[in-house]
Amino acid sequence: MLRSVPDHLRTTAASDVVTALVLKLRDSKNALVRSTAIATVRSLLVAFCAAPAESPRFAMTRSEYHSLAACWGRSAPCLCRVGSPTCHPETRDYDRFRQWHLHTYCRVAGERVIVDWRSASDVLIRQFCISMAGVAVREAGRPLFPAELVERIARYAALPSCPVGAVGAA
Repeated sequence: MLRSVPDHLRTTAASDVVTALVLKLRDSKNALVRSTAIATVRSLLVAFCAAPAESPRFAMTRSEYHSLAACWGRSAPCLCRVGSPTCHPETRDYDRFRQWHLHTYCRVAGERVIVDWRSASDVLIRQFCISMAGVAVREAGRPLFPAELVERIARYAALPSCPVGAVGAA
């Protein structure tokens, strides 16, 4: 439906939908509603580069945090409360993603994560950076940019505060 909205209104309309869904998430306790809303928010963030007017500030699981991570950034500090309502132990990939996201993407003081692009522990960082590089390329009007170059951009996005060569060879 949003694709049928005129171009000059599309981003605003998508941002309004994302904001409404974030508000719905804040008040919802139903797991199905939450998972559907989070999947929709993630899709809109990536497809339309649509940021919510109000950043999520409610308790969420680690996977919800990863899905909503693009809501925060330098202009909207990460104020989420990540909690794990399950008995499963904290996984290394989510822990590393959260540390990396807070330090590198949100510029919150803390321990710097040195990303290993090929490591299983850094898979969520890799996915996030590739997704954000894809958004940037599309927004620049280059939807047919070669995948190898998008990956190089993503690698660079993962490392802005790391010394050159800190992550495995490109």
